[in-house]
Amino acid sequence: FEAWDGEEDTRTRYKLGGIKRVSSALRKLDMAYNDDVSKLLDMCRETLYFENVSLLEGCLLKLETDPTVDVVLVKSSMQAVGERDRSREKKELRAGMPFVRVNVRMAGSEEARGLCVDA
Repeated sequence: FEAWDGEEDTRTRYKLGGIKRVSSALRKLDMAYNDDVSKLLDMCRETLYFENVSLLEGCLLKLETDPTVDVVLVKSSMQAVGERDRSREKKELRAGMPFVRVNVRMAGSEEARGLCVDA
């Protein structure tokens, strides 16, 4: 994990996603959140891939110590090998890709405050 320094020559190492379209945000607010804007947490979305869990853990630890970022939520679909589900059966096979979702707030950023995306 490394932060982008904002320099043009390092920009090619990062592919940043876009901001959610206004029409998509309005539709989600109407259909899922009863127009409660505070529940809309995915205005900006990025996908990061890690070769192993240790690298993921290192990234999360760096996020935790970054003064410009508040970690709001961490949700994981990963399971230990051989872990049992509620029916006590081993879940050796899984459909889909295990993931960890992390919601962050750019609370310490003047730029985020200026764009009104800090809360």
